[in-house]
Amino acid sequence: MMEVERVASTGDLVGESPRWDPRIGQLVWVDMERPIVHVFTPGTGAVVDHRIPRPASSIALRDAGGYLITDGEGVRGLAASPSTGLSEGSLVVRVDEGGGSCAVNDSGCDAEGRLLVGYGSEVTPSVGRVDLITPGAGADEPSIRTLRDRMFLPNGMGWSPDGRVLYLADSYARVVHALPYDPSAPGRIAPQLGEVFYRAGPDDGLPDGVAVDTDGGVWVAFWGSGTVRRFSPDGVCLCSLRLPVAQPAGVAFGGPDLSDLYITTASCGQGADDAEAGSLFRVASGTTGLPLNVCRL
Repeated sequence: MMEVERVASTGDLVGESPRWDPRIGQLVWVDMERPIVHVFTPGTGAVVDHRIPRPASSIALRDAGGYLITDGEGVRGLAASPSTGLSEGSLVVRVDEGGGSCAVNDSGCDAEGRLLVGYGSEVTPSVGRVDLITPGAGADEPSIRTLRDRMFLPNGMGWSPDGRVLYLADSYARVVHALPYDPSAPGRIAPQLGEVFYRAGPDDGLPDGVAVDTDGGVWVAFWGSGTVRRFSPDGVCLCSLRLPVAQPAGVAFGGPDLSDLYITTASCGQGADDAEAGSLFRVASGTTGLPLNVCRL
């Protein structure tokens, strides 16, 4: 049985978008409700909090160095310096959230270095979408194209080992999709063509963060049920991890051999006596995660 260990007590309101950065051997993630980027060092257990001007909804590794974060205005750079830490830069691309209750949420980077950004709502169905942001050639601006629309709240994203299947959680629709994805020329994916990889029942919680291992196993955090589950490539649940908190949000493989599964959680809406809510957890997964794609924006 895999043992879940609390490794950092960060008290996140909504800890999201954990990413292992092999360049520094550390885990980075954001608190969606506070203007903070966390950096965790496994060897010491230390967490350094970097303040940014506004809350970010997700973070991605950038091939030019540092990171990219998403917020209500768009995708912006986040420079990393050994002496000054992380500092927010200018917008790389401005985005349109869509108005009303629709807001930017999670993101994911494909094997070609393009960024997929999800927008959605917690209250209004069918306003959500996933946009693909492609780097421009030379001095050209990045281009934005909608891959999938009529969603509720697009959330965690992960790719199969060959990059040809995109696993995409739609939290409030209670569905994880397995969508055909051509890494060389992805096009718009019509809603009716999306395969339902897993449909959550009323006691399952809401599918949130997604990570994929080298065997094709799909790990999904289920918000509200206190579980993280591993599925086979054909959607069969292989194991279920029980956490001591109710709201796991993000999952990511990390460590030198990518065998540790890190889990970010949320404390919003929880009682004051739930001291572990919002913490970072880790479990020895017994498998190996896929290396994280790096964005070329």
